[in-house]
Amino acid sequence: MLRASWLRRLDRLPLYRQGARTLASLRFARTLVLLLRGGVSAVDALDLAGQSTGNAWVAGLVQQQADAVRHGTSLSQAIRAVPPLEALSGWIKAGEASGDLTALLEKAADRLQQRWQTYLARTTSLLEPLLILLVGAFVLLIALAILLPVLSLNQAVL
Repeated sequence: MLRASWLRRLDRLPLYRQGARTLASLRFARTLVLLLRGGVSAVDALDLAGQSTGNAWVAGLVQQQADAVRHGTSLSQAIRAVPPLEALSGWIKAGEASGDLTALLEKAADRLQQRWQTYLARTTSLLEPLLILLVGAFVLLIALAILLPVLSLNQAVL
């Protein structure tokens, strides 16, 4: 419960939100495809795919929506009600209409995989200059820690 509320609060941070939602949607879509192809019922697959996201907040929301699907709500409406997964609702709605949900979810997962790779590349390119500055500051600190005693010893000798 505490973890879910913490993750919900973290979702307010823009840089974190984009990555967390993309990763949760990617994991959800891949797992849902595997479960549906394996013959698991949509309601059970929905609950299990929600748990596979690695996000307790998303898993709780998906579990609530799995109960809604059990009581007659369409899968696309249920996914639309889960904020981190709402990008998948259009894919799921199209898959329900065409009758080939797994194929469209597979395509959605491929697109989400590309989006995740792009997010990782952009985030690391933003963090690289910061890491270079931190390493430079650490090296400067060590150099000063070595040189200051030597200079003070030199002052004392003279």
